[in-house]
Amino acid sequence: MGAKNHRPKGLPDGWGRQREELATVRKDIRKKAEQKVIEMQEEGIIPKDDDIACRAVQVLLEIAEGPDAAAAKAGAAKALLEFTKQKPTNKVEVKAVAEEWLASLDDDKSESEDSSQETAE
Repeated sequence: MGAKNHRPKGLPDGWGRQREELATVRKDIRKKAEQKVIEMQEEGIIPKDDDIACRAVQVLLEIAEGPDAAAAKAGAAKALLEFTKQKPTNKVEVKAVAEEWLASLDDDKSESEDSSQETAE
């Protein structure tokens, strides 16, 4: 028996006396996750030839959509996003580009001042 709420390990909250129903729900969720993985492969989100990645995505989908705790669902959703979506570019890179642009303006200004001084002489 698990220590939390005196229920066996592996049973989410509220499913203590409904093991058969929980098994049915998990089976349905597994089928839906398999279908979603196939759709993701067809769309090119995950590679078709990488069985490990496909299985990992399927398990994460099962956890995210299953009757598990909210913390487990949030962790699975975060892992799915990290795997399937590209992270945004780093803001430091944008800052460096802006600094280079400002420096080029300063260079242009100093060059125009040098040329105006030469013409004045």
